[in-house]
Amino acid sequence: MKLVSLLILALLATPPALAQPPAAPAPIELGEVSLEPAQPAADTLCKLRVTLKNGSARMVSSLRFEVRLNGQPLTVYSNQAFLEKLAPGASQTVQLYNFWTTETGRPAAVDGRLTVEVRLVAARYLAGSKDAQGNDVWQLEEAVPGLPVSATRTVTLARR
Repeated sequence: MKLVSLLILALLATPPALAQPPAAPAPIELGEVSLEPAQPAADTLCKLRVTLKNGSARMVSSLRFEVRLNGQPLTVYSNQAFLEKLAPGASQTVQLYNFWTTETGRPAAVDGRLTVEVRLVAARYLAGSKDAQGNDVWQLEEAVPGLPVSATRTVTLARR
């Protein structure tokens, strides 16, 4: 019994294994996911926009997104980068690709709901300067840490 007590005390006194410190939150917040029309029906073309807030002190660009509709990825985003320039400390709306609420291989959900998940999976810092002629020169720098970030919007499809 004494041996068991000593083992328990030893385990309690032993510091936990070196854990990785929690990752710093991403300096970019993914805010509102907006659809137009706000309440689409089946077979409706929708405009998709997201609001991003750049909480860093540096310009950000080269935004890479993943978009899923009811869990299914839209493949158009797999190799695209949006070269919007997000100013430090500012919020900005970014127009993403339009999509159809339903299409072959992706019918409307049985419950009539459409869940749009947008993930910002990568972004890079952007540095600006002037060349000898006074023209703006932009250079992509290191990756923005703390990504991905995501936001979801669920709507009930309108009946036609």
